[in-house]
Amino acid sequence: MTRTLVIAWVVGIVVYMTAVVLSGYDGLLSLLYQPLIGAVISAIVVAMWTPVRMAVDIANFLPGSGARWTGVVFLAVLGIILLRLSAGDGFATLERDTDTGEAYRSLHFGLAYAGLSASVLAALLIPETARRKSAATK
Repeated sequence: MTRTLVIAWVVGIVVYMTAVVLSGYDGLLSLLYQPLIGAVISAIVVAMWTPVRMAVDIANFLPGSGARWTGVVFLAVLGIILLRLSAGDGFATLERDTDTGEAYRSLHFGLAYAGLSASVLAALLIPETARRKSAATK
């Protein structure tokens, strides 16, 4: 389970940093603290989904071993789509930098974190699904 948590945490950091890249570069200070913020946010999301993952075995709701992967792939693709939508014209917000007065686009908060959550949940489900598949073939 520890390996699963670390994988999900790393996936969360990668997704968070992708969101940072989509929203634009903020300067040197941002370059220094964004990975740290990404690690903290990812740890929070992993901590939020871990009890759900342990209590409800989502893979059992899908019939057949191939269909179990369908759920994992669906969550991963959903996470990417939500993250991309959060940067789209209809959802991104226009913010102003208080120091320079320049306008920049910001990701939609809800969609970005929903995409992060879907990606982390997919990462939490992958090792269990792979272990079930290998046990079923023995």
